Amino acid sequence: MPQEIQLIITVFLFFILTGLFGGIGIWSFLHQKRKRAIWSFTIGLIMIIIYLVVMFSFGII
Repeated sequence: MPQEIQLIITVFLFFILTGLFGGIGIWSFLHQKRKRAIWSFTIGLIMIIIYLVVMFSFGII
């Protein structure tokens, strides 16, 4: 599989997972489950940071 396709699939999966953790965080926050909400938002934020670091290190952004 060409490297560009792998990159697009990886970015798409990161996008979906980040949205999933953000959605879980919002849902948990609305249902008074603050500890789960904080963990979900933290994992989502860490995933965004990892994405940015990887993209800058490869020189894609």
